[in-house]
Amino acid sequence: MSTRLTVLGLTIAVLVSSYAGRLRGQCLDDYLVRSAEALRANGADYLVVAADGFIEPLLPLFNYRATSHTVRVLPLSFVYAHFDTTLLSRPEAIKAAIRFCWGNWQPRPRFVLLVGDANEQGGPTDFCPSPRFPKFSYPYAFDLQEHASDNWYVEMTDTAYLPVMAIGRLPIRTADQAQTVVSKIMAYEQAVANGSYSRTATVISAGEYSPFVRRDVWPYFTSGALRLNAIEMDGLSAAAVADSIVNAFNSGSFVVAVFTHAHFLLRVWWGWCGDGPFCVAFSADHVSRLLNAPRFPFLLSFG
Repeated sequence: MSTRLTVLGLTIAVLVSSYAGRLRGQCLDDYLVRSAEALRANGADYLVVAADGFIEPLLPLFNYRATSHTVRVLPLSFVYAHFDTTLLSRPEAIKAAIRFCWGNWQPRPRFVLLVGDANEQGGPTDFCPSPRFPKFSYPYAFDLQEHASDNWYVEMTDTAYLPVMAIGRLPIRTADQAQTVVSKIMAYEQAVANGSYSRTATVISAGEYSPFVRRDVWPYFTSGALRLNAIEMDGLSAAAVADSIVNAFNSGSFVVAVFTHAHFLLRVWWGWCGDGPFCVAFSADHVSRLLNAPRFPFLLSFG
């Protein structure tokens, strides 16, 4: 009898071992939507639309999200095949897919993640294209004629131009970048509840933005449980502003909100300060002074 039990136990162990890698939530097949039938008979509150080559490195992120959400992934190859790109542009096809999921799935998506960089020139490096619109009335730097906005993907009506889902993008260009970004996201989220760091917000403002920020932004943070660290560039020297920003990062902030101007090619924040109208508040040269690796802030920039 003991011999039979031993054999049975070994058999069960082998079966469990061989199946463990295919348990729900552990392989890509649990997340991928690759047929019209699966598209119709599905539901998820966390929807991923991803360039095909970046999906596999994101599996750890899908498994992590699946602990608190229902996750489904639409490969772009499936989106373009199912939503005819001979009639629709590629951004229109992506929006059609998101609209279908929002209108037909239970649960319907609340969060949308786009995976892949967008390139204004199109072509092979336009991994997950972004819709483009004519520029606003004021002049754009370098005479740019268009602007892009992923918010359009989650505007589900033509009259109220408001997003009905939260949307974000991982602007990656290689599978290695995908793996690196996933590691950073998971490390950040798993360490987010550490002490006062998780209860501190830093708001940086300059010039014409400062009155608005003082009136409308500060109260938003101070009315909640967050401690506000307010940095106004006005009246401070450029060096003092840079020191304040570096100290805010190093001491730990869950959110850093920046209301000033930026130069995306030179990688600087700049604005009006005590030294004049074009103070460099923070630049790539200051990065070496940052010591906040275990406490990455959620960064918002407006200006």
